[in-house]
Amino acid sequence: MKIALTALFIGLVLWLLTRSRREERASLPPSRDSALPSADSEETILQLLRSGRKIEAIKHHRQHFGTGLKEAKQAVEQLARERLGPGR
Repeated sequence: MKIALTALFIGLVLWLLTRSRREERASLPPSRDSALPSADSEETILQLLRSGRKIEAIKHHRQHFGTGLKEAKQAVEQLARERLGPGR
């Protein structure tokens, strides 16, 4: 009896956790794969980079595209190399 109740409790907890995670994901902005890069957002990132505010550019990318820190950093650095030249 105790094993059945324990299993039921664990199942309920897992269900609640996955449900809340699905709701969190639904409230996030679209990922980079599903969002087309906008010229305004790209220009904002470039302006931030030109003024030496790389961290703010990464934050902007994360907020706009809903990416993780590593992915946003890589995308911003690639944009800087492509549009501003090496060493940026």
